[in-house]
Amino acid sequence: MAHLQLESYPNLSLKSGTSSTGIRTSFLLERVAHHQLVYPVTAPQLYKWRKEYEEFGQGSFPGNGNLKQTPEQERITELEIKLKDAELERDILKKAIGIFSKNGR
Repeated sequence: MAHLQLESYPNLSLKSGTSSTGIRTSFLLERVAHHQLVYPVTAPQLYKWRKEYEEFGQGSFPGNGNLKQTPEQERITELEIKLKDAELERDILKKAIGIFSKNGR
């Protein structure tokens, strides 16, 4: 999970008597609050996204109508596509054999 780095915001400075951890936490909470106003996302949605990321990794948010699949599911899908192609080729060859056997009489 990406964290905002305080060092990437040079306008912020640490006040004397404050801990950098407290400043960072306060800064992060402020940034999250700002982004929640811009992009309204509920806490349950964030938990769901985190769970999906833990389960599927980089494939969590594929977009463009692609399904989220584990590597095993991807392999099964790939093999199903190959099977359909092989069955189509077989059916075409059966029809071709039928056509050529009728013409040979």
